[in-house]
Amino acid sequence: MTNTKDEKKLLREKYRALREAIPAERRAALDARIMAHSEASASYRYAKTLLAYAPIGAEIDIMPLLSRALASGRRIALPRTHGHGEMTFHYVTSLSELISGKFGIREPREDAPLYTDTPLCLCLVPGVTYDLRGYRIGYGGGYYDRFLRQRQIATLGLIYSESISPRIPAGRYDCAVRALATENGILPTK
Repeated sequence: MTNTKDEKKLLREKYRALREAIPAERRAALDARIMAHSEASASYRYAKTLLAYAPIGAEIDIMPLLSRALASGRRIALPRTHGHGEMTFHYVTSLSELISGKFGIREPREDAPLYTDTPLCLCLVPGVTYDLRGYRIGYGGGYYDRFLRQRQIATLGLIYSESISPRIPAGRYDCAVRALATENGILPTK
């Protein structure tokens, strides 16, 4: 019998390989459909602030959505990581402000204004895999779980439908997202 950490590691490896095997042209088409569904969602339409991420590797590319959000007057904040498993979000007014940070992930500069809890906020959460309850497996650092555990904000997990796992082992500190955006539409979580 494996423990939760081992199960998550195996699922992470399986779904990362699956995601990375998607040809770039197909991935771009899937990403565009996921962004269209995300932008059409009620959570997005009402959001004045987006907490987002800068994709790495084969993660879903949300940069076109972020550009449109900035052009429409929404505030955008992206994460900076600190220490073990801690992150803060910082506002940017242009995606060109991002610099290479920890793990080679693009992030706001250290002096970028700090996000403080605001109403009408939506957090777009990346994941390697999700299940239909909204639990996710990321890269294993627990950054999003720690951040979201302290807040009551709308969350939308971004995932390819073929990367949805039947069931992810969830520990007591894992936070589920409220809905998933896939290329096939928005799925409320159970």
